Order: sequence, then structure tokens, then C-alpha cells
Amino acid sequence: MGCAAVAYLGLRYRHLCQDFYDAAILGKNTLPAAAFDKRFFTYIPEVQQILTFFVVFQAKNTYDTIVFNDGPEYLVHHVLALMAAWSGMYPGGFHIYGLFFMGISEISTFVLCLLANFDDQHGVVGLGEAFPALKISVGLLFVITFIICRVIMWPFFAFHFIRDGWNALKNKSPQSEERKVYIWALLISNIGLSLLQVLFLQSL
Repeated sequence: MGCAAVAYLGLRYRHLCQDFYDAAILGKNTLPAAAFDKRFFTYIPEVQQILTFFVVFQAKNTYDTIVFNDGPEYLVHHVLALMAAWSGMYPGGFHIYGLFFMGISEISTFVLCLLANFDDQHGVVGLGEAFPALKISVGLLFVITFIICRVIMWPFFAFHFIRDGWNALKNKSPQSEERKVYIWALLISNIGLSLLQVLFLQSL
């Protein structure tokens, strides 16, 4: 339900990413490098709402990971994701990218959560055998949403995020200097998570 909430909000506020769609689909110059500060430091109330939900969602994930001993890799992922969302709230910034990475991209994760229910080890034993057609349908939906959100859209948003982050660091404005540590941390995290998408794709 937590993942569904952030995915729904991301889908609901998708119109805020119109500049990205125009650049990617229509080839318009709606994402000039010189306007990095507008994209990086503009406060967007709708995204603040998404980040708030995401922080609570990841706090619950972190708790569950510890209680059910899911493994260190999940614990690291949840903590880093929580910290990234928190930095978008305080000191604030990176909102337009938070809309995608912590909202829209979670659509595929939500479908994955549904698919996990059909797994005998991680879900409900026998559910896949009882509803084989539904299991296949949800699995197909996951592949489609994963390709759209993580294979097509993710690299595009990641490229612009890294470019804007680098320009912010070079600019050394008061806003950039105040968030310097956060920007470096988010850039490194984004590169790492982007590489993980490749590994996830190979496992499909």
C-alpha cells in the first residue's frame, strides 16, 4: 500500500514533468543546461507530498528488513532511499527529479509487489497454482512497466539529473554550496542505482 501511494501520486502529478516529455518525445529544447537551478532548486508542493509518503514508506521497509532479516543489501537500499528522500525535503531541492525517481518509477515496483504474492517463498503458497492466468498477466504487466519506467525513462532522467548536479557543483551558488554534500551523495547513489537497473534487466 505504501508503494501504491507513491506510485499513484507520481502518476497523478506526471504533468509536472512536461518539459522532460517534450524534450524526449518531441525533441524540443525544454531542458537547457543553463536552467539547472530552476530544475534543482524549485520547490514543488506536490513533490514534497510524494517525498513525505516515500520517507514513511521507506522507514517501514527498513523496520521490516531488520525484523524479518531480509539481508544487508535491502537494508542499505532502504536507508539510502530514505536519506535521499529526506534530503529532498530538508534542506530541500531536486523536486522535479524526486517526482520521477520516488514517484513515477515506483509504478513498476508496485506491480512487482503484486507479483511477489504469487511466489511460494516470498508470497502466498499455492496462489500461483490457483490463479496461473492471473500470475502470468501480472508478470507481463511488470515486464512492461519495468521496461517503460526503468529501461526507457530512467536513463533519460538520470542523465539530466547527473548533468544538472554537476552544473550545480560547478556553479558554487549559495544554494549549491548549502547542498554540496547532498548533491555529491545523490549523484553517486544515482549512478549506482542506474547500474543496478542493468542487473535487474538481465534477471527478467
